[in-house]
Amino acid sequence: MSTQENAVAMEALVAKADISGIISEMQAYPGYIPVVWNNALGTPTAGDMAPYCAVIVGNDFLWSSGNMDSTVIGNSLAGYLDGGGHVIESMYVQSFDEWGVGGTYITGGYSPFTKATLDNWYGDTMEVLDPANPVTTGLGAINDGGGHQNPGLAGGAANPADWYDTGYNMIAVNSNVVAINQLLFAQASWTGDVPLMLNNALNYLCPSGPGPAYDVN
Repeated sequence: MSTQENAVAMEALVAKADISGIISEMQAYPGYIPVVWNNALGTPTAGDMAPYCAVIVGNDFLWSSGNMDSTVIGNSLAGYLDGGGHVIESMYVQSFDEWGVGGTYITGGYSPFTKATLDNWYGDTMEVLDPANPVTTGLGAINDGGGHQNPGLAGGAANPADWYDTGYNMIAVNSNVVAINQLLFAQASWTGDVPLMLNNALNYLCPSGPGPAYDVN
């Protein structure tokens, strides 16, 4: 890994996807520069994630297709959180099938979500339940044309937004993780304030600002 001059606050960990769209959108919010994990290096360890204030994790492909192991990813995320890290999870981390993440991240209850059991393949609109929550503060409309799942809410987690039509939990928050029941990468088809939502999540998880700068590409 090589040091950069620009501060980097998050590492985007995806199976095998084009995330240029979300990176471009987030450039409107200075201070957080996404660094993408190089899949050729295999599954990252907790130590690989440690220099970053937050890690975004999600997929629209099987983890194995991106040269990564879903169980090891879950173990690495748990170790990273134990070391003081923060996570923004998106779909399909909580999926009930082989698209989901495994390991200690799931079995140890690190997420504010619990495993999903159903898919819904119709579009939906965000409904803000708590506009005072730091993740939903100032959000306008978010519409999503893709499917969502029905993850449950873990004990003690806040639930500041859901999907209006299905009532599925959209956002769940605990002290170290913001979970978003939405596809952010690859074939994602959202419109609206998703970049602001992610910026809010980063500001909540990293109140002291971006962490040290490393380039893992």
